[in-house]
Amino acid sequence: MVYLRRRVLVESLVIRTQGNTSIPQLLTVPNPPVRVQGNITFQSDDTAHPIQLTVSQAFGALRAEDEPWLEHCFIAPANFERIVSNRSEVVFGSIGSGKTALYETIKHQNVGPTGEPIRLLIDWRIAAPAAIDPEQTSSVVHNQVQRMFDLCAVQLATHIAYFPGQFAAAPERVQQRINWFVQTYVVGHPEIRLGHLIDRNLPGSLVLGALLASKPPSILHPDAAPQETINELTIGLERIGLQGVWFLMDDIEVNIQNDEKLMLDQINALLSTLPLFERSNFSFKIFIPERFEGVISRMSGFERRRISSLRLKLELSDLQRIVNKRLQLVTGISDFHLGRLYPENEIMTWLQAVGGSSPRVWLDQVYPLINHYLARGLDRMLTQMEWDTLRKEHPPQFFYFPDRRQLFVGGQEKSLDIVPPNVLNMLAYLWDHSNLIISREELYFLGFKSGLQSIPKPGDNDYESPQDYRGSLDTAVWRLRHAIEPDPKFPVLIESKRGHGFLLHVRF
Repeated sequence: MVYLRRRVLVESLVIRTQGNTSIPQLLTVPNPPVRVQGNITFQSDDTAHPIQLTVSQAFGALRAEDEPWLEHCFIAPANFERIVSNRSEVVFGSIGSGKTALYETIKHQNVGPTGEPIRLLIDWRIAAPAAIDPEQTSSVVHNQVQRMFDLCAVQLATHIAYFPGQFAAAPERVQQRINWFVQTYVVGHPEIRLGHLIDRNLPGSLVLGALLASKPPSILHPDAAPQETINELTIGLERIGLQGVWFLMDDIEVNIQNDEKLMLDQINALLSTLPLFERSNFSFKIFIPERFEGVISRMSGFERRRISSLRLKLELSDLQRIVNKRLQLVTGISDFHLGRLYPENEIMTWLQAVGGSSPRVWLDQVYPLINHYLARGLDRMLTQMEWDTLRKEHPPQFFYFPDRRQLFVGGQEKSLDIVPPNVLNMLAYLWDHSNLIISREELYFLGFKSGLQSIPKPGDNDYESPQDYRGSLDTAVWRLRHAIEPDPKFPVLIESKRGHGFLLHVRF
């Protein structure tokens, strides 16, 4: 059966599209015109509507998923074409390196010249622990495949609800094939799970409602191999103008905090399904913290060369362009750049030392500079006193994991290999008492010396006078600053409080 006559569908599509702003992110249609680069369609920079951002929007959010305007200031890394090719890729990058910005850009730019999606994009998330039986590998893989089919079916139904044109115009056998897949692989009751798409008065709500109200044909035997299902789905997608399916996986950091082993088990199971999809237009784009590169590169998908990997690392010029673009959107000045805030060579040296290759940290460090600059007018750059004060008031974020001997300052992981044990003890003590003033004697006896439960008094076996330990403590602080400070000559993390002691500034 044909679910709606084509003329009626076109009229419905036109009427329901007017004023509709509820299209989900995966299916967002940009303003025309568009241009095609590789496998991704981009909105033309020359015709994009200019936007004005607040300082908080441009430099304060630091989460690409909270930046719907990202495409206006996205800077593609050198290997972007490879990332958006049809090959499955695992993208390794440090926290804040721009993995999520890439992920969001792929979603925003998934549109063809007509404004409809190029392919189905599936947001993949780690399943709850109860859904996994780690003792049965084959069962885990089977569950992953069924979950993938469910996600495909739901996203396909969503596509029909928002873009019904090519489905309604397709031959009846194509409609039946898609009807069969949706109703067979949506877990649970399809009309209940997809009912919100029908109730929202979308362009294709009537089409989807008619599809779900009809009895699906039997296309394959219930015990058919997954490859047969994939082949049928691929044919159906092609007939309605979709070039396959991309599974996108990000936000791994959240899952690591919950259960690292679960995350690795599920990625391994996901990669184990790759042989089923290698002859179809299915691709996987997985964005993972770089510290897991070793363990993941030994998983089966890599060993069989069914997926490749790359490191995401932005060049210095890319990072500079990212910051400058946001500065321009904040100030409204098309040629505004970092050198307008402070001498460019000095500010770039600082940003490199603090941020490394992390755009998130670069933006975080520029935030107070542009905020202060705008607050007092656009007439002159910052003075050296203002520059120094702002850096001290806004030190880089600091994370220390004593058990793993890992230290992160801004966008850099600091090596502690050559730091003497007693200096590390002192660092641990400062970390446990972060943002508090620690007296010199407390830091020496309870931090540097370690093992003592209280500060010894004159006459005690462990007592030393301030004159005796002054040199040792000052040397230890000097070594610690050289190990952790972005610029040891201008410390912003370990502050000396004259007459009182030291304070470790920690900004989470």
